[in-house]
Amino acid sequence: MRPRLEAGARSRLSGSAGLGPTLSVLEVPAVDEPDLLTLQQVADRLQVSRWTVYQLVWAGELPSVHLGRCHRIRARDYEAYIAGLGAGTTP
Repeated sequence: MRPRLEAGARSRLSGSAGLGPTLSVLEVPAVDEPDLLTLQQVADRLQVSRWTVYQLVWAGELPSVHLGRCHRIRARDYEAYIAGLGAGTTP
């Protein structure tokens, strides 16, 4: 995300005493994560196909909820799945 300039910042971009341009950046509030993720969002985060996510759901490894005909994954279930990925391995 590109930072937004304050009002009037463009007039201050000329700088002074050869020090280069001066930018003033506003803080952008963080966006909250959604409580429910689509299967495609989960697939993108895991860097796998949507089909693989369906298989995880059908195998019971990744709990899902149904909203009509739509599958959704709770963000907390996704986080729990990620946390449990390395739990069964030994160094």
